[in-house]
Order: sequence, then C-alpha cells, then structure tokens
Amino acid sequence: MQRKRSSASSAKPLALALGLVALSSCGIIRTTSSSEEDYPAVSVDYSGPTQRSLEAQIAGEAPYASVLRGALDAELQLGAQSLTTRINATIVKGQTIYWSVVPFPLVEAARVWFTPEGITVIDRMHGRYAEASFAELSRLLGFPLSYEDVEYLLLAKPNLGKGSMRLQSFRPTQAGATATFLDREKRMVHLELNGVSRLTEARYYQSTMHAAPLVTARYSYSEGSMQRGLPEATTITLQRSAGKGKSELSLDWSRLKRHEGALPDLTIKIKPSYERIDLTELVKLLSKL
Repeated sequence: MQRKRSSASSAKPLALALGLVALSSCGIIRTTSSSEEDYPAVSVDYSGPTQRSLEAQIAGEAPYASVLRGALDAELQLGAQSLTTRINATIVKGQTIYWSVVPFPLVEAARVWFTPEGITVIDRMHGRYAEASFAELSRLLGFPLSYEDVEYLLLAKPNLGKGSMRLQSFRPTQAGATATFLDREKRMVHLELNGVSRLTEARYYQSTMHAAPLVTARYSYSEGSMQRGLPEATTITLQRSAGKGKSELSLDWSRLKRHEGALPDLTIKIKPSYERIDLTELVKLLSKL
C-alpha cells in the first residue's frame, strides 16, 4: 500500500487495543451498489462438519466477496470502560482493511489501516499517528500475527496462520464439532464449528501450559449472513494482565455488503504536522477516553 503524507483527515485508535482492524471508507466517498438479490449466495453445508470439510475450509479461499463495504456498529470494552461507535468499513480481500471511526454524526475521530505491511493508525483527536509492522505487533501480543490472520479472525474463516500447526483432535459434538491444533512451540488453536460447518469460536493459546487463551473470537450468524459468507457479528476478547479485566471488541457486520464498481482511494495519508508516537503509547490513549 502506497503511503503519502498530505492534508488528509485522521484517526482514533479504536481497534488497536486488540491489534485488529478492518479497512473502511470514510463515509465521504461516493459508492455504487447492486441489489442484494443479484449477489451469488454462498452454499451452506447442512450435512454437518467433518474433518475433511474443516481442512478444505482452512486450505480454501475465504467465501466472502472480494470487496466489502458498509457501516459497522462497534463496541470496545477495556476493563470497566466501554466505547460504542460507528465505523465505516471497506475490506479488500487479502489486501486491505480500512476503518473510519465516526463516534458522532459528521465527526471522524480516526482512520485505521491494516495492510500486508502492518498497521497504521491516525489519531485525529490528538494530532498524532502510529505505524507498526506485524513483527512488532506479534511481539506486543505475544503471538504470531499477519494481515491474513487479522482478516480471517474478524470474518470467521478457519485459519492456522503460516506456522507448523498440525491437527491433534477432531471430535463431533451435539452442536457440530471441535478441533484442536498444535505447533512445534506448543502453541495451540481450538476451533468450534456449528451444525452447518460455520466457525463459531476460535481460541488461541500461547502454549499448552496456559489455561486461559490469549485471544478468543466468537461468531454468530443469520441466514442472510451465511449466504454472504460472513458472520452476523464477531466478538474478540484479548486476555489482559491480572486485575485489569478483559479487552473486548464487538462488531456487527449485518450492513457489510458486497461492493461493485470503482474502489475508493485507500492511500495512507498523514499530515506533516502530526507527531509519530510509539504503538504502545497509542494503546494507552484508549484508557483515557
């Protein structure tokens, strides 16, 4: 993604607390759309999950459209503090996640980009910005992270990252099935599937020695969202230090739709006057909201 410094609007660090973000339009870019009935529906497998079908989902392409746009309702909880906001979102599959955070009508507080190179967050409220590679984010979170991991975690595609994860167990359940994967460093991923083979929960553990997962993602679905290849809602919980409670990000995807036509300009633009700060400093801003 090309970066250019200019007099563009900026952003507030909402999704940064979880190291997760989705690319969005700012609400000021003209869009074109087609009727929902024209979209090819994603097939729904009512035969129930199997080990083979899960492996096919992991290896296959994400089922949702190449470009998605729409307004999201988001809620971020940091311990006892909570922030609810609107996010105008655009997602270009495999390339970019962009959010424009609009907590009040006509007030854009922040812009956040995830690209294969890393994350850029522009804090308009304080006139500063932060950039970090995925290597830096991985060190901050204590778990390997890539752009693909972020996109798939948000949009409920079963994913094991680029490591050496191997299937340890697959067990049918009344609700669907569960599967557990381990890598050579004993990092663990636990997946739960519903009766139509959709991912309903993913838990990521730093090692088998940790009782609590580092990151937990939960997904809910409607008939319409399944036909779009998307969850209806995603809730991601990040484990915090003892006594600090939980960090939780909830996203309602119900208005995220397939986009057809020209893409908006997704170039990262930063005002020359903005101060660059460390990624951890940007995270600390959330606690002062």
